[in-house]
Parts: sequence; C-alpha cells; structure tokens
Amino acid sequence: MYQPASSQRSCDQNISHIISDEKDEENVVDSTEETLVPASPYINRVVELSEKLTFVEKIYSDLIFSARGFEMDVVFQIDDQPDSGLTRIVLETLSHDEYVHFVVVNVWARILNHEEKFKADDKIKRLFCTYQMLDGGTYGSSYEMMQAEFFGNMIKVLKEEQVASLKEVDLLFIHVLQSDHFYLVSFHMKKCQIAVIDNNSLYDDSFDLKYRGLPEKLRHLVADFMLLHGVVGGRKMHKAQISRLKMSWRTVDNKVDCGIFLVRHMETFEGSSLRCWQCGFVKDVDCG
Repeated sequence: MYQPASSQRSCDQNISHIISDEKDEENVVDSTEETLVPASPYINRVVELSEKLTFVEKIYSDLIFSARGFEMDVVFQIDDQPDSGLTRIVLETLSHDEYVHFVVVNVWARILNHEEKFKADDKIKRLFCTYQMLDGGTYGSSYEMMQAEFFGNMIKVLKEEQVASLKEVDLLFIHVLQSDHFYLVSFHMKKCQIAVIDNNSLYDDSFDLKYRGLPEKLRHLVADFMLLHGVVGGRKMHKAQISRLKMSWRTVDNKVDCGIFLVRHMETFEGSSLRCWQCGFVKDVDCG
C-alpha cells in the first residue's frame, strides 16, 4: 500500500535532515591542514558494481523502492528538462523481477548524454538516442513511413542534446524494444561498424529469426540520414556487416532483466573489443 503524499513529505524532510547532518560532519576541515583541490575536470562516469552503496545512496534507494508515497509523485527529473520526470511507479520497475519501463531507458539515455560533456579529451564521443526511434507499430510499415519517423526523432535528439551533426559523433547508440525485449544497437560512425548488444544468447545461429530484419532496417535508416546530412561514410554504412557480440555474461533463461542489462551496456560500452570491455557482470554459468 502507498502512504499518502503528506506522510511521504514528512519522511523526505527527516531524511533530508539526516543527509544534511552527515554532509556537515563530512565537510568539517581542520584549518591547520593543507587541502588539495583536484584540478582535473573529468569525473568517474561509470558506476562500480563491486562498491557498496554509500549512506546517502542507500537512503534514496530505500525511499524510492519502499512502495510508499503517491504512485504518480515525480521523484526524479533532470534540471531544465521538465519532460524528463520519472514517477515513483515508473522508477519502481527497476526493482527485482520487474520489466524496466521504456521511459526509464529514455531518461537514462539523457543522463548519459549529459555525462558525455565531462568525458576526457582522448575518449570517443558517444550519443545515446533518447527516444524509441521507431515505434513498435512502425516496424512493419513502409520504408518511407519508417524513414519519416526515424529522421524526425534523430533531428529531435541532435537538437535536444545540442549536437550540431552526426559528424561530431563516434558511437551512436539506439536502444530497441522488440517483442517485449530490450537490446542495443551500436553504430561506429567513423569505422562504419554495427554491433547488436543483447544479453540473451538464444538463436546465436539464427540472426534473422531472432531480430526479423530490424537491425538491417536501422542500418539503412542511419545510412540514409548520414547521406542526407553530409556525414562521411553513408554509402559504406549501407553495406556494413552487423555483428552480434557474444559477451561471456549473456543469459539463456533470464526473461526479465533485459532492461537492466541494456542500461549497463549503454553506460559501459565504448566500442572496444570484448576482451577490453569492463562491464562488471559475471559469466552466466548456464549460458555455455
């Protein structure tokens, strides 16, 4: 049962005092000691799965996943992006044994795009599409209809993320929800390489049966967008081979956590080889 919002606000205020007190204790500095301020503008942008939650993180986690408060309370929102709000009930789909809501994935893409602004100069530029680039009902439509929808969404992504052109992008990520299953398609814009990143290892030898031609449609849509907007490599992208990455942590029987795998793959994949990709997941012993 959800508690009334007024009760939840009281709980929030108490937690705010706890967090504030903890921060005050942490921020006490001995004025006799020299303090060092890091000069680097770069931050650690990847969550370390092996690290325990901090006190503050645990408080917020318990608050979000406690099934208290009004279901439609907006509990997360990116500054200056009012349409990025996540309600309590939507965020709770990140709980154990739940299917992640597609809105969570879209907002996660926005967060990753924001963090790209703090990347080191020697890191590749990644762009995460913040929409379902093709609605599920469009998959079987004419190519012209798919192209119109895809182009419109891509223009919105570039505008909202303040990216002038795909010429500035090294890795383009498109997340796909197909038959209630999430997976990721990565486009290396400079090398014209395409990879399907899927936590499910079924149908390894039957790519067409598994994906029913959708990655190929996305390949042509991206290539056509490149050609229309003068991005080098459009013709080559049309003919690019699509590989399906065979990560050691892929699963066989897990039918629920594809959204969790997806957001982690989005966060950690930088176009490197599988040997160098440090995702943080362990090998699925049932995958073979």
